[in-house]
Amino acid sequence: MKPYLPAVLAVLLAGTLTAAADEAGGMKDKAGAAATPDFDIAFGGWTATDYIFRCISQSDRWPSASSYTELRHTLEKTTVLYAGSSIESIDFPNHAAAEVDFYAGVRPTFDKLSLDFGFWYYWYPGGQLFDGLGPIGPNPNCTNRFKFPGGCNVDQADLSFWEVYGKSTYAIDDTFTVGANLYYSPSWENEGAYGTYGSLTGKAVLPEAGSPALLQRA
Repeated sequence: MKPYLPAVLAVLLAGTLTAAADEAGGMKDKAGAAATPDFDIAFGGWTATDYIFRCISQSDRWPSASSYTELRHTLEKTTVLYAGSSIESIDFPNHAAAEVDFYAGVRPTFDKLSLDFGFWYYWYPGGQLFDGLGPIGPNPNCTNRFKFPGGCNVDQADLSFWEVYGKSTYAIDDTFTVGANLYYSPSWENEGAYGTYGSLTGKAVLPEAGSPALLQRA
């Protein structure tokens, strides 16, 4: 029986190594899966010398600050559901306290093409109107308390509105990315008129100094 002992030990050792390799592979797969959690949260903020929205200053040409929080749920590696909120400091004629945004949507990805479809609600709490006098008589929809020869600024106390949007980006390569965006609201800023806004985007990533790509071009 002794001549067979090394063969038996070799078989047992091979089985042990195979099981260990499988377990290590499983742990590696679990680690890879953990790199993309089912739930994630993002938050941040910004400051700017002027808050410009659709080419219109929302802060009366004064500095503005903002913060946001976004919750994300990954259904698959290529599909993400999200919902979030943000707040921006503004300066409106009707003295609204701030812009508070609520939004939600889905971001599917198909290889180099990334899409984003969602719903956005813009809430402007605290807006108010005042009676004013002008050359044509009293106007209850003024946004200023004082009288002046030209009448008064006419606006609405509640400028809140909602819109739907679709966005797309395509990565041509590691350097260039292009995109297109479309937004629609049936009553933009609660004024009763629909609003459609579209934009095209482009991004180019410049190589860092000393990078292989830059050295190859030199």
